[in-house]
Amino acid sequence: MTRLNPKRYNHRVINLKKGDVCWVRALQYGNIIGCKSRPVVITGIASNGAVKCRKCTTNGDGLNRKEIIDTVIAGLYRRTFVTTEDMVVPINRISWIMGHLSKEDEDWVCA
Repeated sequence: MTRLNPKRYNHRVINLKKGDVCWVRALQYGNIIGCKSRPVVITGIASNGAVKCRKCTTNGDGLNRKEIIDTVIAGLYRRTFVTTEDMVVPINRISWIMGHLSKEDEDWVCA
């Protein structure tokens, strides 16, 4: 069995920039009680140790979601969509950086 070297692919969070795709722990979903871990795209830096980001999902249903064209560069392995609403997440919930969006994807996600 081939195993990936986590030191090579999973970059720890040191300094984040626009367009980074990160894994975030314990994000609340919907208006119900519960949370899950998921990838997000960083769209900016907020105050007090927090970042502005948009959720990634594999569910393409809904009017407020657009597809990421180049998922391999972004560190994603499935067809992925990004929501169009920004949210603020504390930086201590970010586990690692998975990749970075391509230039074409970054233009519309981080606009």
